[in-house]
Amino acid sequence: MTISREKWFAMSRKTRLGHIAVELTRAERALASFEEDKVTGAYERILDMLDATLEDKEWEDKANIFALRDAVATLYVNENHSAINRYLAKSLLKEAELMS
Repeated sequence: MTISREKWFAMSRKTRLGHIAVELTRAERALASFEEDKVTGAYERILDMLDATLEDKEWEDKANIFALRDAVATLYVNENHSAINRYLAKSLLKEAELMS
């Protein structure tokens, strides 16, 4: 499932980061429950959200988004690690708070 770019672009940066953080938390919970299909689905949704963010011409500083995408892609294709998911989710929420 691909996120609607129009709806995604209409959201604030803070809201977008919050959605990505929620999906990271979903992946972490699914990892703890050994639900691989849910982990995969969460990572795929995160990657789609990050790709949409990278397509947004209004988002000027994309270096952190590229780095986050790289980290999530590594988790997706290699080894999933709940501590990394937790760290990324908390970092995104902290960054979103700074945008307030």
